[in-house]
Amino acid sequence: MRISGRGVRLAAQLHYGYCAYGPEYRRSAVLARRHSRCFAPRGWLVAPPQGRSPGRPVAGCARLHTGRAGFDLRDGAGTLTKSTISIVTAVFDGGHRYLPDAFRSIASQTLPSGWTWEWIVQEDGRSGRPASVLPADHRVRYATGPRGGAGVARTLALARATGDIVRALDADDLLTDGALARDIRTLTSQPEAGWCVSACLDLLPDGSLLSGPYDPPAGPLDGAWLREQYEADRFPVVGTHLAARTDLVRALGGWPALPALEALALALACSAVASGHMIAEPGGLYRKHVGQTTAQPGYTHEAEFTLMRRSILSRLDALTESGWRYSPMESLLL
Repeated sequence: MRISGRGVRLAAQLHYGYCAYGPEYRRSAVLARRHSRCFAPRGWLVAPPQGRSPGRPVAGCARLHTGRAGFDLRDGAGTLTKSTISIVTAVFDGGHRYLPDAFRSIASQTLPSGWTWEWIVQEDGRSGRPASVLPADHRVRYATGPRGGAGVARTLALARATGDIVRALDADDLLTDGALARDIRTLTSQPEAGWCVSACLDLLPDGSLLSGPYDPPAGPLDGAWLREQYEADRFPVVGTHLAARTDLVRALGGWPALPALEALALALACSAVASGHMIAEPGGLYRKHVGQTTAQPGYTHEAEFTLMRRSILSRLDALTESGWRYSPMESLLL
C-alpha cells in the first residue's frame, strides 16, 4: 500500500516535532504510523496552521505522545484511545461447550492502563450454533465461514481483528490470571520482539494440572534452536498460546491451511523472521478431554503428518533463504 501525499507530509512533520492539526491530518496520522519509518520525539507535536509557530499546542489537535515503545493517540477532547489485544478463537459446531469458561477467563483479566481486549470467535462452519453460548458483550465478535480447519478459521478471524497484538486461544482452553497483561508487557517493554509465548499447563479431566516436559526458561527464544527441537520431536512451546504483533502474523499470511499442527507452524514461522520471548509463568490451561480434536482416532495419520512436517520445514527454509527479517520499528509500534 502506498502512503498518501498527506501521510508523507505528516510523517515528515512527526519527524521534525510537529503534530497533526485537525481531522484531515488525524486520518493521515494513522497511515503515517503504519507505513512510515519516521517517529517523533516525546510531547506535544503541532503541525502549525497559518500564523502559528511549530511545537505549540492547538485546540482540537490530535496529541501524538511517544514513549519507549511507540505512540499513544489522543482525540480532540484529550481522551486516550485504547490499544487492543485481539484474542482469536476457532470453534466448530459441537466443540463449543467450553466457550463460556473461556470467556470467563478472558473477562477476568486485568490489563495494563490504556489497554482493552476483543474476542474474535470464528466458527469453522456455518451452523451458527456456537453463538448460542456466547455472552452479549460488545467486545465479543462472532462470525461463521466455510469449513477449512482451525488454521483457516483463525486466519478468517485475523481479518476482523483490530488489535495491535493478536493472541491465540483454543475454544476449550483457559487463560490464567494475568496472562494477557504479561503478553502485553513483554512486547511493549521489548520493542525488538515480534512475538512471545507463555508456558502452558495441561488441565486433566480430574482437575489436576501438569506442566510441559520441555518448557524453556524465561528469555529470548532462538529460531534455529526451536527448529532443532521440533525436528527432534521435543518442541518446547504450545503454539495455541502464541501472542504476536498483528502485522507480523499478517505478513506471514496468518495460520497455514494445514489439517493439524497449524499453531506450531505459525510459531516456527514467527521465530524464523522475528525475535521472540519465552514467558515462564503459565499463560494458559490446555484442557485434556475425550472430545478434543487431537484425541480423535484420525488425528495422527502418519503419512499425513509426514507431509505436514515437510510443508512446515520447507516454509522455514524459504523464509530463511529469503533473508527477510521482521522489524517492529517498521510496523505500528505499541
